[in-house]
Amino acid sequence: MIQGIGCDILKIERLKHILTTTPAFLKHTYSKKELIEYQKRNCDIYYLATRFAAKEAIVKALSKYNNDLNSIEILNDDLGKPYVMIQGQQQPQIQISLSYETDYAIAYAVLSSI
Repeated sequence: MIQGIGCDILKIERLKHILTTTPAFLKHTYSKKELIEYQKRNCDIYYLATRFAAKEAIVKALSKYNNDLNSIEILNDDLGKPYVMIQGQQQPQIQISLSYETDYAIAYAVLSSI
């Protein structure tokens, strides 16, 4: 049964602006694993944008979330499928879909009961 749905869209230019004006944003928003992967991908802005949109969509699906966004991790399995970790625990009840185009990133999150 579906317990919650969240969606978020992000304009890429907005994220670029935040990154240049607020250096602490990276540390407060992304986990260490996400930042390592970001660096491996030659600082791919779309990687950060889809993860940020996913974190916002997850918060919406959960209806309430009081922790920092960096405690939500969006990682990829061996086949590239994204999955969700919250405070170090995998969350199989949260399914996400990520996508981007030149100017926007979008993410959907569905929270289901197990």
